[in-house]
Amino acid sequence: MESLFAAYEPEVHGHRTEVVVEPLAQRHLDACVALAVQREGGDPTAWRTVLESGLDATDRATFVGLVDGQLVGYSTIAWLAPAIGHPKSAAQDGWYLLGLVVDPSFRRLGVGRRLTAERLRWLHGRTDRVWYFVSSANQASIDLHTEFGFRLSAENLDFPGVSFTGTGLLFGADLTADDPGVARGVVKFWKTDKGWGAISSAELPAGRDAWAHFSMIEAEGFRALREGQQVLFRYHAAEQDSFRFVADWVRAIED
Repeated sequence: MESLFAAYEPEVHGHRTEVVVEPLAQRHLDACVALAVQREGGDPTAWRTVLESGLDATDRATFVGLVDGQLVGYSTIAWLAPAIGHPKSAAQDGWYLLGLVVDPSFRRLGVGRRLTAERLRWLHGRTDRVWYFVSSANQASIDLHTEFGFRLSAENLDFPGVSFTGTGLLFGADLTADDPGVARGVVKFWKTDKGWGAISSAELPAGRDAWAHFSMIEAEGFRALREGQQVLFRYHAAEQDSFRFVADWVRAIED
């Protein structure tokens, strides 16, 4: 069984790879079960039952990350009501990010960020606030979610059915245009044939732009941007070609 948490090495970065994110489907179950058992152990049949139960659920959604067709990670969102039977818990009823699992050989390649960005994109329009709980020992996960605008809401968290290594922490993020984790920018250029471009913003360090891939765009159907278009976007520090920042989520502002 692999270690539950990735080693905390904030200065170590792999070369970003293209990750395709899809909703969990029946064809993904075998690979997801294998990852779950690798990470946490347990009965494969039990893991399959848990994952399969979410395929048609309305109170949860699971997404998988694929690199060159290989499933390398999965993550879940669920509506939880922890206050029921636990009125003294600091945890709020609402949507929670859960279960981000990445194949150890594909860590630090942007898989976790891509899955997190897709879950937040799915939640936009469904809720104005999202929650996330974590062990204080999992600093790598805390750093990742902080980049997406999550802020500490409660410490020494008592969450029903969850045991923490160290202290339990509760984080929350607002999914609104006024979220401090969301920047405003302008598309500097866009290469439709290649599916990527650059975003300029006064909120980026002087002289720097953010690299953006079409898969990060929140839109229905064909995803593309155009030069001069105004956008809202989230970004993090990462190397991609000559760029030093990469967009995790992009939404065009209506003309």
